[in-house]
Amino acid sequence: MLLLFIIIYAVSLLYAAVTERFRHYAWIVGMQGWLLMGIALMQLGPGEGLGTKIFVIAETVACKGILVPYLLFRIIRRTRINRVSRRAMSAFGSLLLSALVLVVSLSITRWVDDSQLNTLFFGVSLSDS
Repeated sequence: MLLLFIIIYAVSLLYAAVTERFRHYAWIVGMQGWLLMGIALMQLGPGEGLGTKIFVIAETVACKGILVPYLLFRIIRRTRINRVSRRAMSAFGSLLLSALVLVVSLSITRWVDDSQLNTLFFGVSLSDS
């Protein structure tokens, strides 16, 4: 299940790169917040305290799952801009560049040798930056 959430998150990064409608982008950001909450809760073991779990839920859902999409939708409504007016790069080029960044970031994690760092999480989060 954890790997499925990570794969969906990586695919959402690629979809966000090619979407032209701002509403879709805001929706994707919200979905990513809920995915991140699920991933984080699956990684928190039974030894973690209740306070830690409450903080993780509050931080991921409140910030990336609710607050950021709300602010994006509010900005979209106020500016009345629904889509990108013209693209500097084609959708295929944007998708190709995003996939390349994802592959490069996962490759960089192979060089990182740290026992305290989950390299898969690090690679996906590096590509999100």
